[in-house]
Amino acid sequence: GKDAGTGLPRLVQLALGDRAGPAPVAVCEALRLAGAVRDQAALGARERHANLAGAVQLRSRDRRRVVATPVVVVDDVVTTGATLVACADALHRAGAASVRAATLAGTPRRGFGGDGDARPVIGTGS
Repeated sequence: GKDAGTGLPRLVQLALGDRAGPAPVAVCEALRLAGAVRDQAALGARERHANLAGAVQLRSRDRRRVVATPVVVVDDVVTTGATLVACADALHRAGAASVRAATLAGTPRRGFGGDGDARPVIGTGS
């Protein structure tokens, strides 16, 4: 469901403990969906990316936390990468120093080429 990963960032923070390096790890739910998006379950890769394009925004209260800061987006499952790309785009627009992703699982690739459901390599400009 849509709330499946709600506590996930905090679990990752707890698992990292002191291994995150010298800088403290802060967890915040800084991103939100702006406007209506279709349920992604029945959509192919291209449709998922189009569905989320521009739909993820940074909450204004968290803007200071993100500017010039390395950010890790945490998600439970990557299917096509559309959610991660939309999140990374929003964070880059807000001035994040870098954006990386951490997921617990990925779905198997369902095909290549014509069906549009092959998982893309995740990457955005920095």
